[in-house]
Amino acid sequence: MHSVLIALLLTAVPASKATALAKAKQWDDLYLAFAAANPADSEAADKKVIAAALLKGCLALAKSDAVMSQSLGEKSLAYESNADAILCTALAAKKAEQRGSAESMLTAGAADFPADARLMLELGRFHFEDKDAAKSALWLNRVPPGSPQSKEAKALLLKVKTLEKQGEGPAAGAPVGGAGEGDIAPSPGEPRVQKNTSSGLNWNSEQAADGHRTRGNAFFTMHYFNQKQDFGQRAEYEGTVQSALEECRQAARDHLGVGRETPTDIILYSAAEFRLHFAGAIPSNVAGFYSQNAIRMNDAIEITPERRAVLVHEYIHAVIDELTGFKSQLVPRWCNEGLAEYVAWLYQGSDHASVNAQAALKAHAAAGQLPPLATFNRSAPIDSANPELMYAYSASAMGLLARTYGMNQVTAFIRDLGRGTDLSEAFRSHFGTDLSQFNEKLLSELSDG
Repeated sequence: MHSVLIALLLTAVPASKATALAKAKQWDDLYLAFAAANPADSEAADKKVIAAALLKGCLALAKSDAVMSQSLGEKSLAYESNADAILCTALAAKKAEQRGSAESMLTAGAADFPADARLMLELGRFHFEDKDAAKSALWLNRVPPGSPQSKEAKALLLKVKTLEKQGEGPAAGAPVGGAGEGDIAPSPGEPRVQKNTSSGLNWNSEQAADGHRTRGNAFFTMHYFNQKQDFGQRAEYEGTVQSALEECRQAARDHLGVGRETPTDIILYSAAEFRLHFAGAIPSNVAGFYSQNAIRMNDAIEITPERRAVLVHEYIHAVIDELTGFKSQLVPRWCNEGLAEYVAWLYQGSDHASVNAQAALKAHAAAGQLPPLATFNRSAPIDSANPELMYAYSASAMGLLARTYGMNQVTAFIRDLGRGTDLSEAFRSHFGTDLSQFNEKLLSELSDG
């Protein structure tokens, strides 16, 4: 409850405070002032002022503190998306060795701001550094002739052609002029000096109060269930988990519009430990699940793309938990499970169930065989006679709410439930209808689908 009160206080920070902190170059204080603030609580004019102040911090720290620069940039983008903030944040992410995040931001930015040649140039440079000549050439050729970036794009394009002919190029991540030039990468195995207490994405080792080792960043704290194990023993697996978790966080931001601000515990179980503790309750072939403020990972399972989608589903449960002030039991199960499943669909590039599940939904809806959503207010879809169908049903409901009223209204609805607002009252307040009427609309859509 204490952390929730702090978050509520932080949302009240005025735009003038952001301007004052930026003018004083108090970048840490600026980030902390808005780290837990919800942009939806600010007026449109204030959002622009706050975003501009946060962007100043991103630019000011671009060379000296890539992690904080990226964090300020990400928060700026949450208040207002523009090409300057995307570019600053992406370059900071690249410098902080978060290349996946950097590529995602630049690619999305190029789609949103197709007239900004800077984004095309940076994408060309990015893929050249990764020795992907085809992708690099694709983006460099999109830089408009006569733009300020065209000369640099042409010069880099010549290097790309040489790369194509020789099959050689710079080591992945090596700077190729422009942003990041002159940076010296650490030697393999060289420890990072930055602590987990930074607000960025770098993973660093620390010692917990009970003496065992943890590895974490601002968003996740990973440790073994068996505290006698230490990090570095299975570095490849741990690296795969870290990569998957960062994809989960990015999926939440991209599709839900909000991420989780407080760190989520990640507990690594061996195959035997996972079976011992969860046999009969959790299938042994799942990659992990969320429970009691922790994602519990089954390290015997290969983290395939399909299982990454499962982890996205579980991470959304962690986000929902925080949105409610860690009172997610107040959210109907069809809503909680449905939203997690819907975001997992979006992560996989779709906004609907599989072909087979869609066909089954249509048949059941047309025959009047789908139960009211209220059936799963407190009962989980997994406990039904047909869990796969009921998960698809719940996710379809959340997809319809998001498409009709906007994802921001969905998350505001969930926050309202966490404050103890009655379900019927909150549903009508945010969606302008009652649950039974919405259920009829959903059944009609599924029958026609």
